[in-house]
Amino acid sequence: MISTLQTLADSTLQEWMLKLHDTAFSAQPLPSILLNQRGRIAGAALLQKNIIKLHPKLFAQNQAYFISDVIPHELAHLVVFNHFGRVRPHGQQWRYVMEEILGVEAKVTHKLDVERAGVKLFDYYCECGLIKLSATRHKRVQSQKQRYICRNCKSALKPHAAL
Repeated sequence: MISTLQTLADSTLQEWMLKLHDTAFSAQPLPSILLNQRGRIAGAALLQKNIIKLHPKLFAQNQAYFISDVIPHELAHLVVFNHFGRVRPHGQQWRYVMEEILGVEAKVTHKLDVERAGVKLFDYYCECGLIKLSATRHKRVQSQKQRYICRNCKSALKPHAAL
């Protein structure tokens, strides 16, 4: 399965790279794709290494979305880094490459079902309601190394058992 996904990812990336021809970004070197991303993240760009990492289970379950959104999203990060250097990750340069060059809506996060892909999430609550935390963040709360605040209501997140 991984080799099939790798082939699909590589060919998809090459198709997206064609959109860079005849633009100011045509000098972008072809990135490598690794299928080793973990956790809740669908993909990540390793800027200085020119590598795109993809979550293999999420990719297998959501191939069309990865082809249309995740791969161009991560490619845009690499293009921006190679052309502009270090800038805001989802700033105006990235949005420009996404929308004007690649023709993709510039979305920052995905709404994929990570639990279906085997990612363990933990239920926490705030005044807004339920929030799911990753295993890493859950462990930080349990060890009292970190406290998390809801972005919306600004109240502290509390584990389900604490209610």
